[in-house]
Amino acid sequence: MKLLKSSMLLLALSIMVALVVLLFAKKEYSFQKDVRIKSSSSDVYNCLKFLKNQEKYNEWLNQDETTEKQYIGEDGTEQAQFKWKSNNTYLRSGTQTLTNLVYPERIESEFIVDSPYNIVSNQHFLIKEEKNATLLTWKLNIRFPFPYNIVILSDDFESVLISSMDKSLLNVRKALEK
Repeated sequence: MKLLKSSMLLLALSIMVALVVLLFAKKEYSFQKDVRIKSSSSDVYNCLKFLKNQEKYNEWLNQDETTEKQYIGEDGTEQAQFKWKSNNTYLRSGTQTLTNLVYPERIESEFIVDSPYNIVSNQHFLIKEEKNATLLTWKLNIRFPFPYNIVILSDDFESVLISSMDKSLLNVRKALEK
């Protein structure tokens, strides 16, 4: 009986420590990746502003060919939406909404991944024309609600996210440098 009580106390203490760690762990994270593309800033902008074009370059969407996709509103304009549903662990289901378009410099959107939890992220494509190329910067700001901020404590999540961003940017470059 004493062993059972000690085990239960140890388990309760472990759970309390884990919850305290999560309570004080960061809930907002930012990621940024860049690529130089031998194409004009207007070509880069016009490629990225259309949500349907993600099927050509977005590494996440390419992970699951069976993803259900729905486009709402006029693609390439503010408030246009892309909804998806997937069985893929990283894709799940959610909505992307174009929130701010500044030709040919900036494209902003909001992502809400709603399964199994609500994760909100803001994505910014910054487009800057340089002498012989265009610098494309992809910024991603993600807010994880408590207790789901445990996801980011896993090294796997961050490495998978950064790898997917890199591959997606290279796909954009390949599509535009044909």
